Amino acid sequence: MKRTNGFQLERAPAGGQTLPPWAAALCGGLCAAGALTLLAGSFPVLPAWAALLLGLLLGAGLALLPQRAWLTPALCGAAALFCLCAHAPVTAGLRQLADCVRRWLTARTGYIYLTSSGGMRQGLWAFLPLGFLSALASGRCARRGSVWFAAVSLPLAAVGCAIGLFPSCWGLLLLAGGMTALLLFRTDRGRTAALLLAGCLLLSAPLGLLSLPESGAAAALASGLHALRYDAAANSMPEGDLHDLSAWEKNGTPALRVTMEQPQRLYLRGFVGEVYTGRSWQPLDPQTLADEAGRFYWLHEKGYYAQSAVGTAAVLAGQTQVQTVTVTNLSACGAQAYLPTGLADNALLEPDRIGDRAAKAPGETYSCSCAVGGLRDWYAAQQALADDPDGAAQWLTLDGGYRAFAEAQFLELTPEAAGAAQALLGSEMQGKTLPEILQAIRQTLTEHFVYDESVSTQNGTQDFFQYVQSVTARGYSVHYATAAVLMLRYCGVPARYAEGYYLSGQDAASGEQTFELDETHAHAWAEYYLTGVGWVPFEVTPGYVEAEDLGAGGEAGGKQYENTQLPPVVEQPEQQAPQEETQRSFRWWLAAIPLAAALLALVLCQLWRRRRLHRRIAAMAADEPREAVTQLYGYAVFLLARTGAAPSAGLEQARQDNAEAMFSGHDIPAEKAAAMQHFVQETLQACRAERNLFQRFADRWVHIWY
Repeated sequence: MKRTNGFQLERAPAGGQTLPPWAAALCGGLCAAGALTLLAGSFPVLPAWAALLLGLLLGAGLALLPQRAWLTPALCGAAALFCLCAHAPVTAGLRQLADCVRRWLTARTGYIYLTSSGGMRQGLWAFLPLGFLSALASGRCARRGSVWFAAVSLPLAAVGCAIGLFPSCWGLLLLAGGMTALLLFRTDRGRTAALLLAGCLLLSAPLGLLSLPESGAAAALASGLHALRYDAAANSMPEGDLHDLSAWEKNGTPALRVTMEQPQRLYLRGFVGEVYTGRSWQPLDPQTLADEAGRFYWLHEKGYYAQSAVGTAAVLAGQTQVQTVTVTNLSACGAQAYLPTGLADNALLEPDRIGDRAAKAPGETYSCSCAVGGLRDWYAAQQALADDPDGAAQWLTLDGGYRAFAEAQFLELTPEAAGAAQALLGSEMQGKTLPEILQAIRQTLTEHFVYDESVSTQNGTQDFFQYVQSVTARGYSVHYATAAVLMLRYCGVPARYAEGYYLSGQDAASGEQTFELDETHAHAWAEYYLTGVGWVPFEVTPGYVEAEDLGAGGEAGGKQYENTQLPPVVEQPEQQAPQEETQRSFRWWLAAIPLAAALLALVLCQLWRRRRLHRRIAAMAADEPREAVTQLYGYAVFLLARTGAAPSAGLEQARQDNAEAMFSGHDIPAEKAAAMQHFVQETLQACRAERNLFQRFADRWVHIWY
């Protein structure tokens, strides 16, 4: 009688076969828990721990259900029946879940996405069927040994975490762990595990890139992409980057062509810096802007835009006329339009954009309305509006709404900048009027700073303003504008930093109506918020100050500003630096979550496979002698074939004993089984002796051959 039950390593099920129930429950539970944890992070209807527990229970329970052709359609039908019976709350819940996506889009893009009123009370009604269907897909796929659910959801989850849609990466860890376990249960080859680990590294890359500190590779990459897309090689302004600022490389490359009906002094605002970090000027944090979406929706609905507030206020007060200004971008940065400070219409402005730091250029050439006049006219408009509070009530209400935003966001200083400002201005700046503040800052800069276009400011990790104040005390418009903004904030005046192009009054008086502004006209200046009017330039750079700059503040000299106290400064760096370092380390740890999950699942699965092999070898040795001889001989031959080791002297006898056990009909004595066990031990020693260290490690821990 011929026997065919030789030793073979067990192959895991192929795509259409089933996993063992316990393995299916483990994989299905992990994948379902990951999916529900990610959903709960974006749609906060359940605590994360509750979503994780619910996913584990649902995924494991559905994976343990028997394989029936009708079962999955029946469960899907039950979910559909639930949605049909609870149509109203499920629909309301879906709207609330959609609101979560809109709020994320608002924070991500800086544009207003309207949401319905109310909280997330009914979001649970939509979350439950969505979570059930996710767990159903996870559990049934795990039961069949299929990886399509994890293979589809894992890349989507990685992208969602990278772009901030899923704020927590714990779900990504669970999904990666579930997919790793599922793949390792399906195959005994190390190649698949290696490919999986490589895939997890690739999935971790976008998370790691976004988790880098602002001054690292992520910021460098963003800056490089911006320069490649929008900038020309001749652009000479740093666009807010103050780190190791080089000398001003001005040149004669034409940047803008400007046409005016009534030529006048003109500031064409492009880049706007709102947050001072010590090494750069940055826009406001996206979440801060998202929190102000309601305010800007109201302001824009009423026709108030901060970019056009100055010109609109001047026209409303009857202090000026309006002219058309046409701008053609020749080589300037194309990321934004260059609009005059006295902009008087909203045609180029986006009503659904939060904030006012920039406006998209509609093309290379664009036209807008601009108020004729300058600082004197704007201060006169302020006085005229204040003298007629009833006629200008709506405008002043809108202005008050925006000023509250400006006072909340444009007074912040770093501790080093506050110290540098105090060293220059002293500590007695509380209670000063705006003209007194402007005069003190202008006089301080004149006394302590030297205009120098060739200076290179190598501040390194030191605060830019502190370095300029204490070390170099020289610079060009970028240095002067930064210093002026920070000193205005120190005195309690909302201020911001601006870059663009400048046409002086002398150049405007040349008799021409069209002007070609090259990089020698590139300029940086400070802007402060003038109550009732808007953002007006504060010129302090030597060679750019004109007569109207020196006398403008006197016309509003009697007005006392309410926010004259020193603004609060952020905590000292000694207290903040460890927190920042911890946060950065934590974010890097989050970036490695998929890799950590894969490694953990790989180690656990390999340990389980080793334990299963050793149990199987022990079971073979304990079997009745005939089965023990054939199984142990098959295992020894398998080892020799896989490792290429030379057989021991007992191979011929072992071959004869195996043939006797397979083809004879008489009983096999126990001594034959003991002799075969001894042959297996000799074979193991021969395999170890002829393999190097790395091969032995792979045989033992990767292939699990012994």
